[in-house]
Parts: sequence; structure tokens; C-alpha cells
Amino acid sequence: MDQIQTDILNLLRKADHPLIVPDVRVDGDSIGSAAAIIDYLALVGKSAKAYISGPLPERYQFIPHADKMTTDPGVLVDPTIDLLIFVDCSDGPYVAEILGKMKASPSIINIDHHATNPRYGTVNLVDTGAPATAELVYQLLVAANYSFTREAVTALLTGITFDTTALGNGGTNARALNAVADLTMMGGKPEAVANKLLRNRRVQALRVWGTALGRLRKYPEHNLVVTHLTRADLTENGVTDDEMYELKNYLGIVSETDTVCVLKEQEGSNGSKAAEGAKGSVGASFRSVKRDVAALAKQFGGGGHKQAAGCEIPGTLQEAEATLLAALQKPMP
Repeated sequence: MDQIQTDILNLLRKADHPLIVPDVRVDGDSIGSAAAIIDYLALVGKSAKAYISGPLPERYQFIPHADKMTTDPGVLVDPTIDLLIFVDCSDGPYVAEILGKMKASPSIINIDHHATNPRYGTVNLVDTGAPATAELVYQLLVAANYSFTREAVTALLTGITFDTTALGNGGTNARALNAVADLTMMGGKPEAVANKLLRNRRVQALRVWGTALGRLRKYPEHNLVVTHLTRADLTENGVTDDEMYELKNYLGIVSETDTVCVLKEQEGSNGSKAAEGAKGSVGASFRSVKRDVAALAKQFGGGGHKQAAGCEIPGTLQEAEATLLAALQKPMP
């Protein structure tokens, strides 16, 4: 056990009223990591909740301890909170927003694997070599001599499966394979978790994916493929932003090009008006094999890790794409 793991476990064991905060974007890694920590805290006699920024999407309802994840901001103003555990969160402004709402001044544990994490914690376990934050939590619980429950195993498999696209993307490494092997030996069901996360797509969502595939544009000079989605694409088909998240991972697996980017109009943008020049903003999601897309996203105030990152670019879809291409013309800072 290294010193950082020791310090984190000491804080977890001493806390009377811990609160877990996954990243602002609810995904399989952030909530899987949160669920595993909730499970560990229960073992050492601590009742803990996780504050999540929005409702838990339907495909994550199987996550253990989902009943302990709340969107109620009232949990943040509890003056008895003495420990915050941020997981999978490299978003400094979101951390500042959370802290600004609190009446307490708790210690902060920061567990993450994103290269752009600003190390805001009292204790920072930030390892960019980890395939997922859940793998770091797995290693932490191994160091604690934790007797893994079925719930913790499922939660950790969820995090690793999600961030590696079922061990199929460029983030997959020996650490991911070893952790999944160990969790499988403990009774975990990787195939069942993968089915929950990556399969059983609604026809409406697949139809929108097809629309995005039909818009693919290749820029050989940048070794880049780009596509886009409007708000109208989603609303007219009755699909959610969450159902579009895996599109960039799919393109990253099947595309011959090193880097893929999915541009998506953000909430509040109006598809037809945006096309006429009304100002809004565009979410850009990147997946790459060789390019450091975290450095690219950071230029626009975003972040992530080297092979998967995201940001928000002001303007219309057309303007955002032009801005992105212009950024790629310049040397990376």
C-alpha cells in the first residue's frame, strides 16, 4: 500500500458524515466508482450518499446502491459533512461550484485518471495510466484488504467496462485486463455488464446514430473524421444526450482514421436558428489512438484523458467545426 492509498483509507475510516460526488457528467465510470466506495463505507460502518448532477439515466438503473444517489442539492448544505470524495471529476469549475454551496469545510479526496485534473484535493489519487477511475478504486480496496461484495464487483466492472468500451478501445491496458480478470474470479459477470451498458440500443437511438454516420466528413490532413448532431435530431426522435455518448467510442473502434470528433448542439440551441447564425454552443467529444485530445480539449476549457476528451465550443455547428480545424493547424501548447 502506498502513502496516498493509506491517507485516503484513513480519511474514509475517520469520517462521520462522508459525501461522494461523481463527475458532473453521469457515466458508468463515475457512478460505478461512487457505488463501490458506498459499499466499502458500509462495511466500515459509514452510511454515505452520492450527490449526482442529474437523474440517473435508465441504462444505469442496475447499478448497486442507486437508491443512495440523489440529485437533491440539500445534501450539500448539511453542516455535518466532514469528507467529500470526488470520483472521476477533472472539472475544476464544477468542484468550485459544489464547494461554494456547502456550509461545511470538509477534507477532500480526489480520485481520478484524467490528465487535465487540477489536483484540488486534500489527498489526490490521480493516475493517468489507469484505464478508469474504477480501476483506481479497485486497487484502493485491494490495499484495504476489503472483502469484495457482489455489489462492489458489479460496480467496479461497470466503471472499467464503460471507460474501455468493454475492453475494446485504446484505453484498454494490462491493468484493465488484470482487474476484470480478478473481478470475474470474484463472481463478476462482465458480459452481463457489457450488455447493460453497450447493447440493447433503442431503434430511435440507432436511427440518430445512422444520421450521424451519414454526415461523416474526413480531413486527411488532420487524420480526423468529424460528424455532427443537432438538437432537432434528438428531439424529433425522442432520444437523450446519454444515448449518443457511445457514438464517439463506436467511431473510434471502426474508423480507419486516428481521431474522431462528434459535434453536438448543446441544450438551448435551436437547430434551424443555429444554422442561420444564432449563437449557441456545441459540445465536442473526441476519441483518438495517438493524438493527445485532452490537450486539444483543454484549449477550449474542456478536459479528459489523452485518448478520450471533450469540451464546449461557442457558436454554431459550422463555426465550431471551423474553430476546431483552425486549432489543429497550430502546434499543441
